[in-house]
Amino acid sequence: SCLLAGSFISQGEILVNVSAKDPQILGPDDSYSVDLGDHFQLYGDPGPVATFSLHMPVQTGFIDLMYKTTGNNTPDYNPDGPTLELMTYEMADGSEYTHLFDSLATPTNFVWQDYSVNFQLRGDLAPIAVGNFIQYLLDDSYDNVIVQRSEIGVIQMGGYRLSDSEDYLLQAIERKGTILFEETIDNTQGTLAMARGDFIDSASSEFYINLVDNTEVLGKNYSVFGEVMDFDTNMPILEEMGDAYPWNLGSFMGGVFTTTPLYSPFWLEPESYLSIQDISVSEGTRTGVSYSTEFGDLDGVEGTTDEEAAHQAVWDIAIDGSQLNISRHDSGIALLIVKGTFGEQESSFTVPLTGYKPEAMVAFPQSNIEQEGYLNNAWYGDFKAETFPQIFHDNHGEQWVYYTEDEDTGDYSFYIYDINMVSWVYTTPWHYPYMYVYRTGHWLGYVLGTGNADDEPRLFWDFDQQKWVYTNSPGSTAELP
Repeated sequence: SCLLAGSFISQGEILVNVSAKDPQILGPDDSYSVDLGDHFQLYGDPGPVATFSLHMPVQTGFIDLMYKTTGNNTPDYNPDGPTLELMTYEMADGSEYTHLFDSLATPTNFVWQDYSVNFQLRGDLAPIAVGNFIQYLLDDSYDNVIVQRSEIGVIQMGGYRLSDSEDYLLQAIERKGTILFEETIDNTQGTLAMARGDFIDSASSEFYINLVDNTEVLGKNYSVFGEVMDFDTNMPILEEMGDAYPWNLGSFMGGVFTTTPLYSPFWLEPESYLSIQDISVSEGTRTGVSYSTEFGDLDGVEGTTDEEAAHQAVWDIAIDGSQLNISRHDSGIALLIVKGTFGEQESSFTVPLTGYKPEAMVAFPQSNIEQEGYLNNAWYGDFKAETFPQIFHDNHGEQWVYYTEDEDTGDYSFYIYDINMVSWVYTTPWHYPYMYVYRTGHWLGYVLGTGNADDEPRLFWDFDQQKWVYTNSPGSTAELP
């Protein structure tokens, strides 16, 4: 997927946010810059054009696969009985695909043809959905996207794509999060719309094409964000996509694959899947767009609390033309809202900002970030870790932290050199406050909250000696009693 060079318009009128940013973790010496002109683009009314590149087998027509008997157990055709119709395809050797389970009748032996179908994206009606759609295709999420569902006259995709690795057949498309519902127009034939769950604001990566007029079935309950162009030429191509028979693969692949269209029942073959090779979108312009930022709410409390204000003050944010520059002078977290404005139109995206050393965040993921380099960790308490692996614990004092991760469970084991103990210590989030001291070979139980990393010692229960022991004050190399 790509942005096609050159815009198809002469003057921009519709503002669309064509890209969103991932959360940013800035270490002590890191900064972040982005050209906002790459994110907010202007398109002529009603919006950009998306080109779907299709690779489809040449059809030869439907055949009936199920004959109903008249009651005498002979295979007499009963025209009043239900039959199963299957589209047949042209084979490379000149024959016709009629025997589903013939080992030679696989899609690799079909005759294939390439098509391009254009959709007018309706940025005027559904700017959120259009921007969301473009964000996925610019990430190549929709390359070789498969049609996973075919029923009620729609073909639905955006959940899975053919894997780039030979080790896997399909790859789940990583969802960016849900978007707000936009009430647009009816789900008429040839429209492109967002799929969603029962919750109205639950649409994310999946979308569908209406192959029939679904006005009575779907109405305006699903956001339409595109319409097929050159209807008389392109609609028959889309209808051919709907001719592939839907197979129930639920027992093999899960419940979402109960109506998955395949060109043949050889479901382990990538070529059997109805897919779109690529989706590209026309490029807009940026002239006339202005940019601004503001902080968003993180705690759900109305207004800006003192704690939020302290975290927001950590960040140095500047916009130079279209260039957004972010740096920090302390540790903290914030939610930055970045806005693009054109006339009365406004669009935005959010960037969660984390100001801390990334390696420390990986080692201690369940932590609240505080100013002056502090972490408040769910199991290990309060300590400074901007100099990780060296940390300064409020109770334990100076330590050096190393950890390993279990490949099967993902659990961490910690190996900590404790300066005051003059020893390596072993513990885990599940063992702590119990720890094994390598120098003495004893298991100790730490009394949480004791010690101040200065003049108050820590208190431990020595399980091997069955008695209470203290560590000496910082800087001492004396052994444990």
